[in-house]
Amino acid sequence: MAAVVPLDEYREYLYGRGLRDETVRQYTAKLRFAVAWAADHGVDLHDAAPSTLRELADEFPNSHSSRRHLRTALMYWWQLEDVEGWPDAIVVPKKPPPRPRALTVEDADRLAVTARAWWPEGSVVMLGLYAGFRRSEIAAARWEWFAGWKWVSIMGKGGRTRHVPVHPDLRSWLRQRATASGYLFPGEGRRAHITPATVNNWFDRVAAAADVDATPHQLRHTFAQTIYDQTRDVYLVQKLLGHANVETTMRYVGVSERATEDAVLAMRSFGAPNRLKLA
Repeated sequence: MAAVVPLDEYREYLYGRGLRDETVRQYTAKLRFAVAWAADHGVDLHDAAPSTLRELADEFPNSHSSRRHLRTALMYWWQLEDVEGWPDAIVVPKKPPPRPRALTVEDADRLAVTARAWWPEGSVVMLGLYAGFRRSEIAAARWEWFAGWKWVSIMGKGGRTRHVPVHPDLRSWLRQRATASGYLFPGEGRRAHITPATVNNWFDRVAAAADVDATPHQLRHTFAQTIYDQTRDVYLVQKLLGHANVETTMRYVGVSERATEDAVLAMRSFGAPNRLKLA
């Protein structure tokens, strides 16, 4: 007989283990699917054979995240039920190397040129490209963050504040439109400020005008990659992006083609005539 799995109890167990809301939703969804699959196949998840778990895993995409979530979801359930299980039967593919999503210099140039002529739509490009703002941070940005115009103090995720120097191009562009206080982009009705959805819409208009296929978050990647290319200091990039873990930052940066080219061209000329001492 197939196992009866109390999903509500499982969900509370995950919360008790300190997992975040989104993670709880993902694991609960994976277990719900596993329960339905087991019922259809007359399988008891308490003592499912390794070969059966392999069949279950084949119902999911063969990706690192999908298989890892399934395995972890079952591991938590087995812990809740005090069952040993066979977690290693669900083979998790190796995690693919991070792929930075920074824009090319040419696309970034086109976006910046186009954005300068647009207000407020162009602010998405300017704040993302020159200061690494997230969409939510652009939506809730306040003029007080730019007090003194030398640094911008950005209220980010988890209520954390990070401090980023204000790039001269961003400073001169924003100061023409600055007010003493309040939100950069006030909302309508009961909304104090615009929403991230509005940020998306503004960016799409500018990107279409610039003939660039991109997303707002790629501006943040471009900011990170540019700083990394100049400094090779991932911890500095972490600080400027406001990441809690450097592992997250590593997904934003990589060795760009331009940095690779510059490195090779900077090599000395081996065997240059002026350095050879011939017998």
